[in-house]
Amino acid sequence: KSFICLDDKNNKNLIKIIKKKNFYTYGEDPKSNFSIKNINQYKEFSKFDLLIKLPNKKNRFLKNIIVPLLGNHNIKNAVAAIAVSLTVGISIFDIKKGLKNFKGVERRFNKIFSFNNVDFFDDYAHHPTEVKATIDSIKTGWPKRRLITIFQPHLFSRTKQFFKEFAQSLELSDIVILTSIYGARERNNKEISSKIILNELKNNKHKNSYLISRTDIPGQINKLIKRNDIIITMGAGDIYKTLDNIYNFIK
Repeated sequence: KSFICLDDKNNKNLIKIIKKKNFYTYGEDPKSNFSIKNINQYKEFSKFDLLIKLPNKKNRFLKNIIVPLLGNHNIKNAVAAIAVSLTVGISIFDIKKGLKNFKGVERRFNKIFSFNNVDFFDDYAHHPTEVKATIDSIKTGWPKRRLITIFQPHLFSRTKQFFKEFAQSLELSDIVILTSIYGARERNNKEISSKIILNELKNNKHKNSYLISRTDIPGQINKLIKRNDIIITMGAGDIYKTLDNIYNFIK
């Protein structure tokens, strides 16, 4: 059995050409076999309901499922786990208990600390789709709070290929701070830099975008920070290490 997220347009196209229909779908799409309903985001956890519609079976509606993670993408991951678990015969009681006690995955929208009513998060997102999903979740869960995203692009080749998509995803943040590209296995040929994302943000009329060095980020955050802000470091490199420096600078 395969489990496919129906919220993804590429998956919807793939489903049309799958000859062996041995799969279930899940997601916020109401046509899903495991359809997510009534999402509520809280400071420390997410809560949602689940409508289950399986062939030749009576529909089930599971209420008040709690997972100690934030963001719609984490809810969808939880629902994928629920779908697999129910399919292999695990009880909903044990599933709910397991999810409620789940400690999460490192660098997947983890809350690192709070200080003076400002919440600091970290996320591993390094592809435009992931970046957008995380930012969308924050803006949906806390629509009245200002979001500052500190983004470290990962790989020169990826930055070159997707700089427009990165800009489109990042512009949902109130303030964007870019730093230099984390090259990992790639050499810096001096032709590509984070500036191409910054230029695209400015072309898209984003008024609060900055490109600064890692060492200057704590000072910049100290200048920009306001009560009730949400600040998130994002990227597959080592940008998460900046949070310790920010904390030491502002405390």
